[in-house]
Amino acid sequence: MQSFPRKSLRNKRGFTLIELLVVIVIIGILAAVAFPIYQNFMKNAADADAKGALASLRSAEALYYAQYGTYTKDIGTLAGMVQTQGGITVGANGISVTAGGATYNYTITADSTSGLVSCTGNGAMGTSCSNW
Repeated sequence: MQSFPRKSLRNKRGFTLIELLVVIVIIGILAAVAFPIYQNFMKNAADADAKGALASLRSAEALYYAQYGTYTKDIGTLAGMVQTQGGITVGANGISVTAGGATYNYTITADSTSGLVSCTGNGAMGTSCSNW
């Protein structure tokens, strides 16, 4: 009778199917936790960009007032004076931001005599931008 040498499992290298499945499950759990955090980060970044554009509009409005002695009735006339990032549109009354598949609108109102400027919007945090 011929004897065959037994191959020891200790000498084999590699991963078992269970080990691979455990790693895939762990990666899935990490992705499920990280993706909503990433989306929230992107929405907050869109809010920050919009508030930056609103601050630019405020500065442009101040320059307009210095030149003409009154505030503009159409903020769209200031659009050329405002630098915006991609996804931000300056309209007649405010700014529209598109980020993460959602659109956020910010509206600016100003009193042409007192110069008081207020801002309302539906930002990612659900708050107004009155403290910008």
